[in-house]
Amino acid sequence: MSDTVFKGNPIVYMYKILWRFSSQHDRKRLILITILYVFAQLLESLYPLILAKILNIIQVSGLTSSSIVTILLLTSLFFFIELIFWAFHGPSRVIEHSLAFSSEANFKKYLFDGVLNLPFSWHTNHHSGDTIDKIN
Repeated sequence: MSDTVFKGNPIVYMYKILWRFSSQHDRKRLILITILYVFAQLLESLYPLILAKILNIIQVSGLTSSSIVTILLLTSLFFFIELIFWAFHGPSRVIEHSLAFSSEANFKKYLFDGVLNLPFSWHTNHHSGDTIDKIN
């Protein structure tokens, strides 16, 4: 795909910034949570397929005693897919929160270093405390 497709995409921008301000260990965790999210979303995409299969069984064979059992088994898949979805999605959310905390700390450190490395003349003309409050 061309770079212009992702140019104004806020999700791609967020991942770029998160990657930039993540440590080496955090980058591995970012890849992990992305993989976990992809698996969780792939599981979620099974819902329409299962529903289509249920509707197809009803249309083809009607509601018979054998089709009811098949329909109930397919319906129970919704529950199991939801459990497996949360097995992927839940841990990724927990990891994401800790990753966001450490990335935010790195981003603030980057901004503080930028302010503190400004020349002394800039600090005399501007209120550094106000700038630091804005960073926070």
